[in-house]
Amino acid sequence: MTARYRVAVALVACAVGAAGCESKKSANPLSPSVAGPIPGVEISAPKPLEPGLDWRIASDKQPLTLLVENPASNGQRPVTLEVEVAGDEGFSSKVFAKAGIEQGPNGRTALVLPDRLASDRTYFWRAKGQDGANHGPWSGAVRFSIFTPAALNAPTPLSPIGGATVGDLTPSFKVRNATRSGPVGSVTYMLEISRNDSFTQNVASYAVAEQGGPGGETEIETISGLPASATLFWRVRAWDGSLNGPWSATQFFKTPAPPAVAPPPPPPGGGVGGNPGTCASSNGEYIVNCIANKYPNHRRAGVSHSERVANMMFLRDRIIEAGLCGGLDLGWNLKRGGPEISIDFLAERRGGAVLGHDIAFDYDNTGIELQLYWGGGTFPYYTKYTNSYSCK
Repeated sequence: MTARYRVAVALVACAVGAAGCESKKSANPLSPSVAGPIPGVEISAPKPLEPGLDWRIASDKQPLTLLVENPASNGQRPVTLEVEVAGDEGFSSKVFAKAGIEQGPNGRTALVLPDRLASDRTYFWRAKGQDGANHGPWSGAVRFSIFTPAALNAPTPLSPIGGATVGDLTPSFKVRNATRSGPVGSVTYMLEISRNDSFTQNVASYAVAEQGGPGGETEIETISGLPASATLFWRVRAWDGSLNGPWSATQFFKTPAPPAVAPPPPPPGGGVGGNPGTCASSNGEYIVNCIANKYPNHRRAGVSHSERVANMMFLRDRIIEAGLCGGLDLGWNLKRGGPEISIDFLAERRGGAVLGHDIAFDYDNTGIELQLYWGGGTFPYYTKYTNSYSCK
């Protein structure tokens, strides 16, 4: 048989039984190589669960996990998933795609993306099922977005710091403004001043609008006089109306001695009433020193609790009257908004604002002489002083 004849016979044989001359496709539906698609097999569309439609996901909550409800199939072959994420609804700008994902248990499959998606953008994702021979339809595209969350960092205290002694009892405080990220609104700085570094003995608090914007500095001026000859602690944090930033590092400073005053001599026996005009002033420090010297009998130690309360109320009213005679708009303070009137705290109206003043240290400790001072206080609720008095 010639070579040409042998080739011709082989070609005829291949034409008659083509299956013997190429790789065979199996009729077995579970074979890796299937003559498909397999007629009659239907694979349903998966159902995207998370992220859902128009979910907004903070960038710090990544990498993102996609959760899908598995598709159903009436075929015998195992179904895997294919997932796509894109920056457009037509999926022409894919940022992630993966096929051959094995289905998870309990009818759901979770897939953690390998990388973080870029922030402040909108994305779309979809999924479909396939079994190697048949493909199901794509699910509907689900729109979601990644955003940068708002964050306010702690401001930096600039002065007074390191135990410095301030020049007077109404110092200014300077801070370097808080850095921030995301959609932060107008920033206000909240200042707390306390007798201890745990801030359980606060003497004043202030709130001021930010000055200079990000990267700038803000100065917070005090109005009420701070305690004299004291070591005080302060801290500050940023707030935008809804978001509180963390407190700054705590700093401490010292206040000078009180200014010298020359109060009038006390009446005999310490007095049981008196003319508030003799202590009239617009200087709160002067008033409390004057009242303290004028009524020493009302500050004595060793009295009962009820007598100490009565004495404190008496001194409070004399301070208010002296301030009113001196031109201050002083009044009672409604404790926590009322109806109870504070015993050792009063309120002042000044320039459309309401200020609070602590006027005694630990007044209900009857074992020590009652100490008066003119300090700052938080959460004042002014109510008009209605007792009769004369400034003459």
